[in-house]
Amino acid sequence: MKNCNCFKELKEGLKIKTGDALLSIDSLMMIRRRWEEVPAIMYHYHKKNKNGELCKKESSSPISFNFCPWCGKKYDYESQEVEK
Repeated sequence: MKNCNCFKELKEGLKIKTGDALLSIDSLMMIRRRWEEVPAIMYHYHKKNKNGELCKKESSSPISFNFCPWCGKKYDYESQEVEK
């Protein structure tokens, strides 16, 4: 993906600051049939059942950004090559 390095730099900075080389950020998303590590917000919700009532089980899904939240550069998701 041809984007800025802000997220990678943030992750590396957090590894240095915390002293944890195994630090991870929940940020993997499926974009154009590839797993990419991008900044994302995970939201949690309850689906509705056939009767229109909310299910007890919680579901979740990510929302990605169109622009980098740190530098403002537009992400270029379209120019990615699709793995076959």
